[in-house]
Amino acid sequence: MAELTHYRCPNCGASITNTENCEYCGSLLVRFVKRGIDLSKTSYLSNDRVYPGLIENLKRNLQLQDTYLGQEFVATDIFRSKEWSINDNSNGFCTSVIKLSGAIFSDGQLIFPNMIGVKGLCVVWYFGTYVQQEGLEEYNQKQMDLLERFKQLDSFSLFTPHQCYHTDQWGAQRKAQEYAINFGCDAVGAARLVSEIMEKVYQVPLDENIDIFTNHGWAIDEARIKANKERGIEKRRNANDGCYVATAIYGSYDCPSVWTLRRYRDYTLDKTFAGRAFIKTYYAISPTLVRWFGKTKWFKAIWKPVLDKMVSRLQQKGVQSTPYKDKY
Repeated sequence: MAELTHYRCPNCGASITNTENCEYCGSLLVRFVKRGIDLSKTSYLSNDRVYPGLIENLKRNLQLQDTYLGQEFVATDIFRSKEWSINDNSNGFCTSVIKLSGAIFSDGQLIFPNMIGVKGLCVVWYFGTYVQQEGLEEYNQKQMDLLERFKQLDSFSLFTPHQCYHTDQWGAQRKAQEYAINFGCDAVGAARLVSEIMEKVYQVPLDENIDIFTNHGWAIDEARIKANKERGIEKRRNANDGCYVATAIYGSYDCPSVWTLRRYRDYTLDKTFAGRAFIKTYYAISPTLVRWFGKTKWFKAIWKPVLDKMVSRLQQKGVQSTPYKDKY
């Protein structure tokens, strides 16, 4: 039987054999030791370059995972300051440190399939370029520049890479290069690595007044919508940001049947608590269903008769099928 290799944890000094997280203090810094990286030349040994409030929020993330026993999604969202976002005309979203269990890449593939039901933190850094879209060459180049900066970090080798093509929320085809990491339950180590990437790759100053908030379930979307409104960014709906199933079945977000369904959503469902709950549930589930099955014949064969009957009933009740602009 091969003898186990022992390492010394740079966080607590213990002699360990687990090279993912220290079995005594839980630190992920042992991963650097295994790779022969000299931590004394990095910023990973202290919290001097960690954004204020990030460690506390990641600890709250883990607490919420305990509270809801894996039944709800948990996320710690990080936004740039309102002032920066308004000046840049963007929502300023930086990243989201999410619950490890059930985390997926942009194409719906599970990131850590062996970690279902396991408590822990995860982050996915996304570098996506548009495919065959004129006028976006500058944006694509910026994404590649960010990726090159990311590759220069000592922590880069710790991430799991994934490449795929997917349709984004605005209906555009993109090539995604994604890098994920399982932090385990090391909130401090996660905060140090995330802070380094934000500072060195995305060049967010440590003294910037960033917003960090941790939520679970529907409160995540509500907090993100609020953050967007504070930054002057309104939620935009189109073919891949509302009526996902109907759009997949009828082939367009702008056609008579979908115009009818959109009116029903905005002027009937949205007026009641139960209706709004249905809308939220629909938006949470249907994008994944469409991404996985939207182009299959059986999916359309099942759903088209159902939607046709629903549209017919709504139109008989007076819901119009003329061109429509979403209420929100």
